[in-house]
Amino acid sequence: MENTLVLINPKQREQKVKKLIKLLNDEGFKNYKICPKKKDINREVKNFCVSQFKYLLIWGGDGTVHRAINVLTREKTINESLKDKAIGFFKGGSGNGIQESYEISGNIKTQILNYKESIKKNYFITTDLIKITSKDFIKYTQLVGLGLDAEILEERRNNRYSFGKYKDQVKKGFLNYFFSSLKVFFGSNNFLNDYLLTFYEGYYLFFGTRVNAIFPFKKIKRLISAPIVETGTRPYYGNMFKICPYVICNDGYMDVYLYCFKHKLTILLNIIDIYFGQHHRINKRFEKKNKGIIEHYKVKQLKIKVYNPINFHIDGELFKCHAGFNNPYTLTLKILPEELNLIVPPAFYNKFHPFEYL
Repeated sequence: MENTLVLINPKQREQKVKKLIKLLNDEGFKNYKICPKKKDINREVKNFCVSQFKYLLIWGGDGTVHRAINVLTREKTINESLKDKAIGFFKGGSGNGIQESYEISGNIKTQILNYKESIKKNYFITTDLIKITSKDFIKYTQLVGLGLDAEILEERRNNRYSFGKYKDQVKKGFLNYFFSSLKVFFGSNNFLNDYLLTFYEGYYLFFGTRVNAIFPFKKIKRLISAPIVETGTRPYYGNMFKICPYVICNDGYMDVYLYCFKHKLTILLNIIDIYFGQHHRINKRFEKKNKGIIEHYKVKQLKIKVYNPINFHIDGELFKCHAGFNNPYTLTLKILPEELNLIVPPAFYNKFHPFEYL
């Protein structure tokens, strides 16, 4: 595995890092570096870009994954020779949305063995990315969420250990996310937010119980009130939450979902179908009752104007819209087709390449 570099963020699940390093050594992954700080990840990914390594594997949480993708993508815009380099991610965080989307196994030894085989056989897929631009930054991502899910993320990150070895770190695990969801759901005063959305070059899609249909357009402008607006090129948000269920990761479009529910009770009564991405079942129940449906669009560009201060997340990283009614905050999202070479497990690769064995 001389052509592979592994970067490890030890702040994520410290108790597993020693086991990870031992397993890496056992399987021939001798080139690894510990990166406890953000600047360490930034520096080492940049060094990877000018090195002889072809593959980069990352152990860390959503922030580490997001940072590595952004540094690599920015470097690729400067140097086209980096287009053949590929990146992969271990399950090193609590959410692991990107890992779930590409069927990365939960067992660390299995992950290492899978990556070993995939690297030997050059098993990677070229996926789309979203370029998101605001007055404050330019970021690259596979998932952007505005509204309720970002409010829950903020509440979850406010819940920290008050003593012990993990003092001041965010509490890990599903229970923290669950109780944060309840607190936001029952205590939030900003259930509905106003958005002015402009869609460019795409389709409106409707998945029904009997027939599915798409309706092409060049440009559509919508002013809506909704609890959640989600845009992605991968299906999972974290903990197998299928927030963008009908995404195709390499079709040259980003999928936009408008959760146009009008009442909190609607979310509560449909939370299981929402979690598992059963949007057609929800729409069947509510399309004739004027309670709001989940609208689905595929577009190449999206402009979002927000008229009140709310949170949004980019691949699980939290940001703030500093907006007012007379001073809207604008986000511009643009698809970057086939931008990221992503190393995937052999079973996932073979599933999507059956024609190679004919």
